[in-house]
Amino acid sequence: MPWAAELAGSSRETCRTYIGHFLRHWAHDPHAFDDDLEAWVDNFMRPGNLQGGFDWYLSIAKARAAVIREEIARLPTIDLPTRVMWGRHDPILKVEWIDRLPDYFKALEVTIAENAGHFVHYETPEPASAAIADFFGRAR
Repeated sequence: MPWAAELAGSSRETCRTYIGHFLRHWAHDPHAFDDDLEAWVDNFMRPGNLQGGFDWYLSIAKARAAVIREEIARLPTIDLPTRVMWGRHDPILKVEWIDRLPDYFKALEVTIAENAGHFVHYETPEPASAAIADFFGRAR
């Protein structure tokens, strides 16, 4: 709805409730963000930051609906080397869908982050950082 960001950001409390919901429910450990939740609220209370997130979803609404109706054209394969770490416990992007990635990426490396949900880089920072460093280190 056009007023959603305004409602979610109407106060620190509403913003904390809104952002905290996703951080708690999409992370493998529901307390993973407890120490940093106020920093997230600080960020999203800045002018335009909540609206930017809502705008992204608004911008892809037609394409998402087309995918749901199976009306989307086949996308070209991405030929660039691609590295994915997928959270085993991601409730949004199910790990079972990992088998579809080779349909879209030609040079693909995939691992599953066993102790992560949706926020792999935050929930498992050391393995994520190591994977990023390794991937880009080999790209030189």
